[in-house]
Amino acid sequence: MPAAKFNTSETPALASTTLTPFAAFASPTVFQPLAKPLNHPRSLCVFANAKRSSSNQKRASKNKRVAAKKKTTTEKPPPPSQPKTSSASADEDLQREKASGASGDATPHRATAEPSFRQLENPEQDPLDAPTEPLTPLPQLTREEISALRFDVKSTPDEVIEYFADARRSKDFEAIVVANRDFVTENVLYRFTSAILQVDTRDKNIETREEEARNMRQLRKELIAHCWSYDFLLKLGVQKAEARLLNVLKGGNIKSDVDRYCGRTTMDVDSFWIVVFAAVAAWEERGRENEELANVDMQKSLAVAADACKTLPSVNRYLSPSLKAVQNILTSTDPDVQTNVVAELDDETIAQLCTFTEQVRLLPTPAYGALVRRLRSIRDYIRADRYGIEPTYLEPFRFVPAEVRRESRLVSFTKAGNALKQNQV
Repeated sequence: MPAAKFNTSETPALASTTLTPFAAFASPTVFQPLAKPLNHPRSLCVFANAKRSSSNQKRASKNKRVAAKKKTTTEKPPPPSQPKTSSASADEDLQREKASGASGDATPHRATAEPSFRQLENPEQDPLDAPTEPLTPLPQLTREEISALRFDVKSTPDEVIEYFADARRSKDFEAIVVANRDFVTENVLYRFTSAILQVDTRDKNIETREEEARNMRQLRKELIAHCWSYDFLLKLGVQKAEARLLNVLKGGNIKSDVDRYCGRTTMDVDSFWIVVFAAVAAWEERGRENEELANVDMQKSLAVAADACKTLPSVNRYLSPSLKAVQNILTSTDPDVQTNVVAELDDETIAQLCTFTEQVRLLPTPAYGALVRRLRSIRDYIRADRYGIEPTYLEPFRFVPAEVRRESRLVSFTKAGNALKQNQV
């Protein structure tokens, strides 16, 4: 087997670029102090691009003032209520901290309660509007059930759409989506759009075209809704893990704090790992683009946290096999080690890695985009090495638009004049 080759660019070329070790992952001591004073770690939060620009801040504050003014003019004042006692207020604060997974002001997100599943009652609701809870209840499947429902790994985007269209007519549609979550890629969703446009331009009865396009849109909407529901627990776990990582960075002993805050379930540990390695990758890319924007203290702390994720038994006991493989690839400087890691992966672990890649892709790009590029590079190499699938990227889909005949007023007058002359003759 050839040495593993990866590329962190947006469109990886498997045969041209050998993986250079991601320094921020491989060694906590590679960061050299910069001459220019650095920003305080908390000023940019955990992620390199978390700080908003001054124009965005002004716009946000202006929107808040306008919203507050409308609220005061349209709403009636609430009836007087009894003031809360200090003990009741403390109990509510404690409940909020437990719900958010953090303490104090560390959490960067609002406290989110446990998900309450609900049906997609309104068919006009667009799942792309990022709802705050799962849209549909999904079944729990065993490994045997998932294996029986899997698509062919070499399926093209058109074949995947056809498979999901057939599955939608059966009672097992939700289960098939769960078993094949890794097939719902960006390419497949864009192919949905191009297919809908192609349907709209066919030479068919207009009612037939509209019905077919409407069915395609509904299939795409339901597919996205099921995927959102499947991804929701990880999204919620990542939100809480961001708060726990802030607690780690505020503490005095990063390694022991990672052991304390990493979690004790697979979902919690996977979420914490994603947040840590995404933060390391984001800071590394930011420092590579502009050294003046780097934060040496933050990078060192995150590198220690990443090293703790690799070495602590409390993390490796619960970490998913696919993320453990990615961790071994990213933190290794030996191509032979990387190749051996890839060779030991089974089909189930590869599918899990592809699923994580698509789930992380849906997280905020400024914070998680750098990790997504690494996951895609590893995924594309594995799929090419194991299954002979070359990476495909979005390409323009060409279709012939319906012909629309237009005539200028001069041509219309000329034709009318000729017709009048013929009638007079």
